[in-house]
Amino acid sequence: MERYKNYIEHSEKTLGSFKSLVESILQDDSKGMYPSELKRYKDETDIYSWIVPEKYNGKLKGFEEVFFKARSLSRRNITSAIAFGQCLLGSLSVWISGDEKQQSLLASRLLEGGNSCLALTELNHGSDLSSTEVFIDDKLKLSGSKWCINNATIGTTMVVLANSKKGLTAVFIDKNSLDKSSFDYLERLKTHGIRGADISGIKFNKAQLTDDAILLRKGKGLDIVAKSLQVSRTLCSVFSLGATDSCLRMGIDFLENRQLYGKKLKELNSPSTLIQKSFLRHMFCEGLSLIAIRSISMEPQALSINSALIKYIIPTVSDTSIRYIGEVLGARSFINNEEYPLFEKFKRDHSVVGLFDGSSAVNLSIIARQANHIRKQLEDETIENNDELYDLNIEDKTFSGEGLKLSPRGADIVFKHYRAVSSELPDYIRSIIDSEISSLIKLFELDIDPESYQSRKVIERYCTVTGVCIYINFYLKNKSFFNSQLQEDSFLYDLVTEMLNPDKIDYSNIDMSEYVTHSRLFSHFDLVIKD
Repeated sequence: MERYKNYIEHSEKTLGSFKSLVESILQDDSKGMYPSELKRYKDETDIYSWIVPEKYNGKLKGFEEVFFKARSLSRRNITSAIAFGQCLLGSLSVWISGDEKQQSLLASRLLEGGNSCLALTELNHGSDLSSTEVFIDDKLKLSGSKWCINNATIGTTMVVLANSKKGLTAVFIDKNSLDKSSFDYLERLKTHGIRGADISGIKFNKAQLTDDAILLRKGKGLDIVAKSLQVSRTLCSVFSLGATDSCLRMGIDFLENRQLYGKKLKELNSPSTLIQKSFLRHMFCEGLSLIAIRSISMEPQALSINSALIKYIIPTVSDTSIRYIGEVLGARSFINNEEYPLFEKFKRDHSVVGLFDGSSAVNLSIIARQANHIRKQLEDETIENNDELYDLNIEDKTFSGEGLKLSPRGADIVFKHYRAVSSELPDYIRSIIDSEISSLIKLFELDIDPESYQSRKVIERYCTVTGVCIYINFYLKNKSFFNSQLQEDSFLYDLVTEMLNPDKIDYSNIDMSEYVTHSRLFSHFDLVIKD
């Protein structure tokens, strides 16, 4: 795909050589310092324009372009990518629900190199946003503390969820407009992963807000935040893809060059199989993520459930991929001054991805509450095609925020999409997936407490099967664009069985080394990177 090549070429050129950054990334991490390369990018490149809409002199159109460019950032340093992503998270509520004046102010701050953030959580309530204590009174004075907020101190602007007499309210704040004595920062939190991130909190003491600080109107805060999180949860997949790309590169290099027991490591079945499994999982995540990213603008009405699914499954599958690679690297996966010094950091940093923007438990719970709706979709045998979403020849639409819903209300039609193309599958692949769907129907017919562990296991399986159905559409609609060895039915069979039956032990041989030797992104497409 030519436009994907252009996206990656631009971002790789903008961000520069990966190897030249390794030493400073390790130094920043060891000292818990904010990423020095991100500071340089802010001062010397246009990356902040990636998240500002074109109408305000930025470059944001659809999120497909952001998806590929942010992968370049993520594969270098997840800490930088998450800090940059937090600027987008702090902007989404304004792009979706702000008026022109609010959007224009935010755009100018970002293009000046200012950071942004979203302040939701409080120490005593965690993810229970309905219990928010931070309060905005009738005179627009804000009081209370927000805790565990990325970019809390460096953010020039922020969106704060506060309570009011009319209910939860989203407030857009330009810190330059506040009296400096009316707020203070909480102590920085020390974290196991993303050590250099600016994670702390902020305490407001009757901070006087401007008349135009309220987004939309009082009482609409939870709706605004929910819609923003649908988009951000979906975009979080880029952190996982960046991490597994770099970890795979290390694992395959080790596999190709390590001598053990008189043989090259790649000649031993067990380590080779673990790397193959990691590769298949990564490819599954890319296909699933790309369609999910396109759905932000092309099928937003289904995002309330699909964003939770993506935010659960992509980090979970990628954690397993990284664990497999670590097993192959052995002791080197824990050492940061040998051949693969960044592996330990990637593994540690990626473990955080499943936590923010809604943890795995939160996202599984969101899906569980839609059990009746899901059962109806599973049982509905009608067919519906959606070439616009799955056919990558069709460019992503410009993001507007319109069409986002708080519940799917019949819009979750993944299985209808799957049935529209399933006849194109080889029988032995289709039978595996159809059997899984039949098993899911039986599970959803059971009367299960949505808060129980049994429900969690059912929803986990639902996420995996749904993900495979999405991937099937992605694959069948676009395989002519894929690298030749990924067009074989054997590759699709291996991928489907790895996701649905990971105990499978025999895989067809895919030459993964060419991704390393030819400096290509681990992708279905031929995308050159700058190591």
